[in-house]
Amino acid sequence: MKISFLILLLSIPLLTFSQKDKYNYSYRLNLPDRSSFYFVETESVDFDETNNSTQSIEIRIVDEDNIPIYYIQPTIINSNGEKIKLTPNDDGIIKTDLAYDNYQFSIEHPTFSSFDKFISLSMRTKHLTIVLGKSYKLVIPWIHSKRPLTDKELIELTRQISNGNENPKLIKKGVCYLTYEI
Repeated sequence: MKISFLILLLSIPLLTFSQKDKYNYSYRLNLPDRSSFYFVETESVDFDETNNSTQSIEIRIVDEDNIPIYYIQPTIINSNGEKIKLTPNDDGIIKTDLAYDNYQFSIEHPTFSSFDKFISLSMRTKHLTIVLGKSYKLVIPWIHSKRPLTDKELIELTRQISNGNENPKLIKKGVCYLTYEI
């Protein structure tokens, strides 16, 4: 019984990788990084501008699927050149007090496209949400096909995969399959 199970277990990778004969054509795709962006929520109430020069602001960092990113530390540089390194909580939220100023927000991480923007924080700013786009620097997609693919098909596959659709029509039809080089 143990030997039968061992043979069955060892034959699974063989069956998986033996399909290589059917898929004789391979294409390495060079996908563009998806853009990172931000949006600011402001309040439309009147403020007493002489009251103080700082405000409490909530900064939220998420990916394109609105999943919080808690393991990235953004760097904030004010107009005097002072750097502030902030750490989000488990929900990807940073709560801090910042002066009314122009800030350079900078985020670098290999799995996300870089974010480097100047953002002006006014007295009305309460929430800042930074959405990080996916980067393909560390993950390179490969298409393995049964037949040669046309340029038009490769362009369409590249477009669909870079937009998050990992199951395009050609893959559904069994003409090709997608793997990633890490």
